[in-house]
Amino acid sequence: MARSGMLRQPSVDLADPAGAGTLARDIQRQVLNMGNHGTFQRSQVRKLLAATTISLIGCATAPSARAQLADTARSVVVNSGHVVGRFLEWRAGDTIRSVYEYNDRGRGPHLESWIHVGSDSIPDLLTIVGHAYLKDTVDERFARDRLTSRWKSTAFAGSTNSSVRAFYADATESPAANRLMIKVALANGGHLPLLPNGTLTVEPRGALTIRTATGPVHVTLYDVGGLGFSPYQEWLDENGSHFALVSSWTSIVPDGWERAIPEMIIGITVPEGVRASQLSRVEIIIPDNGN
Repeated sequence: MARSGMLRQPSVDLADPAGAGTLARDIQRQVLNMGNHGTFQRSQVRKLLAATTISLIGCATAPSARAQLADTARSVVVNSGHVVGRFLEWRAGDTIRSVYEYNDRGRGPHLESWIHVGSDSIPDLLTIVGHAYLKDTVDERFARDRLTSRWKSTAFAGSTNSSVRAFYADATESPAANRLMIKVALANGGHLPLLPNGTLTVEPRGALTIRTATGPVHVTLYDVGGLGFSPYQEWLDENGSHFALVSSWTSIVPDGWERAIPEMIIGITVPEGVRASQLSRVEIIIPDNGN
C-alpha cells in the first residue's frame, strides 16, 4: 500500500506469475532508462507506477490465488518472549513480495519489498519502501539488465556493468532479500560476490533436531559473513531454506515455533568449541499446533 509522500510499489497479480513476470520486465526496462548515472527521477517513477496497486485482498478472491496463499511464509517477530511483529512472504513464479514489521516501544520498522528474480537466481529488480527502526524513510531500488546494474537508496546510489554475477546487498537488509542471498550463496559453494562491493560467505556451524507431532525437523546453524563487521547466524532447514533468525533481543521464527527459540539461542551463544557436541544432543518437542 502506498504511503503519503512515498513512491508507490509496482503492482502484481500474485495469482498470475506470468503477468507478474511481464510487469517486472517492463518496469525494469523503464527504470533502467530513467535518470543519469543511476539517479531515479521520483516524478517519472510515480507516473510509471501510478496505474498499479498491490491488492492481496483481490488476489485472495481468485481461485488460483488460494493455492498460492497457502504457500505463504508466515513468521513472527519475538522480543523478550513476546510476539511484537510479523514477516510475511508471498511467492508467485519469479516474484517475491514481503512485509516485515514490528513494534518495539513505539519504534520499529515497516518494510514492504518486491523482488523479481532473474534466470540466474539473482534479482534483476528490487524495491523496498517503508520506514526503518527509528522511523526514517526507506525508499530503495535496484534494477539490472544485460549491460547495466543500477541502485539508489537514501544512503547511496551507483551503477556498474552487469558482466559479473553479483547480488545487490540492500542497505535496509530486508529479510526477504537476505534469505534469497543466503540460498544463492550456498548454491555457489558458500560464496557470492556482492554489489556495491564485498563477498557474502555462508558456513555451517552446527545442527539441531526439533521433534513435532508430524515428525522431526532438522535445522542447521550457519555463520553469514560479509554484511557487517562480524558474521551473524541464521538457521536453515534441510532444503537450505531459511528457518529462523534468533538472538537474545529479537528473533524471527515460523509462526508457532516460538518455543524453539531458547535452544537455538544456546546454539549461537555457547563457545564454538563445544557448540557442535551440545547441539548434537538437543531435541525440542513442538506440539502439532505449535502451543
